[in-house]
Order: sequence, then C-alpha cells, then structure tokens
Amino acid sequence: MSPLHFGFLVPPALGAAFTAVLWNPYRARKWLAIVIAWTVFAAAHAYVAHQLLCATTLTCGPGGIPDKSSPMWGAATAALGYAATVLFVAFIQRVSSQERPTVQVLLLGALITTGALQLASEILWLVWYVNGPRDR
Repeated sequence: MSPLHFGFLVPPALGAAFTAVLWNPYRARKWLAIVIAWTVFAAAHAYVAHQLLCATTLTCGPGGIPDKSSPMWGAATAALGYAATVLFVAFIQRVSSQERPTVQVLLLGALITTGALQLASEILWLVWYVNGPRDR
C-alpha cells in the first residue's frame, strides 16, 4: 500500500483517538490536559499530513505546491478541526451521562474531526490565499 493511501485512514483514526483521549479530562474539567491533548494531536496530525503529502518527489520540492505543503498550514487546519471535536465532546457530555465513550460516539468523533479538517482546510485556503495580500 502506498503512503498516500494512509492519508484516508489517518484523520478518522486520529479523530476517534482524540475523542477517546478527551473524554475523561473533559469529564473531570481538567482544562490543561485538554489543551495539551489538543496541541499534541494537532502537531501529530500536521506532521503526519506533511510527511504523507511530501512522500512524492514533486509535491514539496522546488516548483511544487507551496501553499498546502507547509507544516504551519497543517497545524492551523488541525487546530481548527480538533476544536470541533472538543465542542462535540462538550455537547455529548452535556446531553448524556455516559461514563465512557461508546462506539457510536467514537465514530461520530472520527467523522466530525474528518469533516471539520476538510472544512477548515477550505476556509483557511479562502482566507489566506484568495483574500490574502496581493502583490500588485
């Protein structure tokens, strides 16, 4: 299997793992643990996404795509995507009193994270590259 095939598996897997890791710290209101988990998962996601994107020779070399190949792009996108997962966990814990996350919650967390990452990527692209400063 090529490294590019793993790109479809990484966001949902990290989203489900982040939902599971976030469950108990949010339940105990340990805000520092939430921020640390958020930072670690965003940095891990940015690193893995950068490595997967730059696995081919022409994407990150000279003359490649300079916009979405930077690690800062991945970090900003991941931070926004995982923020949606934090909001999802907050909502689920307010409406239910589950001690542990169920399989349905983990799957929804994976889907919400993946969708939020895609949406954040498009919104950031519009903000930074379409409406950004122009050299005229």
